[in-house]
Amino acid sequence: MFIGSQDQGHRYPISDALKLVGKAQAFSHPVRTIVALSPTQYVVRCESGPLLPAIEKLIEWKGKRVLTDEWNGIGEKIMDGRTRRPLKGWRYAFTGPIGPRLGSPTNPVVFAHRLIYGVRTRAGLRCQAFEAGWPTSVPFIITDPSPMGLITAAALDSQWYTGLPFGEREVEAWGAMPNVSVQWHPQDDLLDDLSMSPDGVRQWL
Repeated sequence: MFIGSQDQGHRYPISDALKLVGKAQAFSHPVRTIVALSPTQYVVRCESGPLLPAIEKLIEWKGKRVLTDEWNGIGEKIMDGRTRRPLKGWRYAFTGPIGPRLGSPTNPVVFAHRLIYGVRTRAGLRCQAFEAGWPTSVPFIITDPSPMGLITAAALDSQWYTGLPFGEREVEAWGAMPNVSVQWHPQDDLLDDLSMSPDGVRQWL
C-alpha cells in the first residue's frame, strides 16, 4: 500500500480528511474542522451533517465486520455508473486527480499503532477501532446528538511514517485553511485505551 513520500506521508491522512469535508463536500452542511495534533498522534473532528445520501448508498453497511472493506471501491462504483456527461461535484472529487478517495480516513489502518474513526450516516455515527491493522471492536453506532459528521484519530508508527514528528509546519499550514482550527499538544496524550471505545468517541462529540 502506498502511504506517500517519506517526508509527506504522515500528513496525508489529515489532509485527505480535510479535503473530504471541504473540497469534496461529502457531508451535508459542513461548518468547521478541529484538528488536535501531537508529535505522532492526531484527532480530526469535522462539524457537519451526515454523509450525503448518494454516497451512503454506495457503501454496504449492514453485516460488515470491517468498515474499511468497501470504502476504497467507491471510485470504481462511481465510474461504473457514469454516463457520457462529465463527472461533477463530489463524484469528480472522488475519481478525479484532485482526490480524495472515500477511503482516505481509513488509509493509515495498516501502518498505525492505533486508529479509530466514525462517519455519520442517517442511522448515527458508525465507528470502528483498530490496533496494528486489526479491528479491536466490531462496528458500532453512536446515536447521541452531536454536530460531528466525521471523526478520525490515529497514533502513527514512525517506522512507516518517517516524516514524523508533526510540528510547527503542520500547525501553521492547516491552521491557515478556511474553517480549520489546530490545537497543539506537545506530548502524545491524545489517544489512550479509552479512546478506542464508544465512551472514548463520546468524549470527542
